[in-house]
Amino acid sequence: MMNELATIGQEMMQEPQYASLILEPLEILGVDSFASDSVMIKARIKTLPSKQWVVGREFNRRIKKRFDQLAIEMSSPRLSIYMESNEKSGLSPASFQNNHGDNSR
Repeated sequence: MMNELATIGQEMMQEPQYASLILEPLEILGVDSFASDSVMIKARIKTLPSKQWVVGREFNRRIKKRFDQLAIEMSSPRLSIYMESNEKSGLSPASFQNNHGDNSR
């Protein structure tokens, strides 16, 4: 995965539209943290002042596109609602399940 990020950074530095905005190559600092549904990787690209947003948005767009090509799924929170009927009261309480499998009523 980190090789893919480095490749994206190199590609952007070779394109005139972004090469003039990027002052130094992408620096991958490494894995910063783990969560149950994600891995946080810290990286940085040094840009001209106020151009970090343009470069960052394009870098993120390319990450998403590359991950789609490689069938790497992005985590997204999910909430499932299950309706049950209670014959005695006639009420239909709902049970909820989030993407971690926790249930609550």
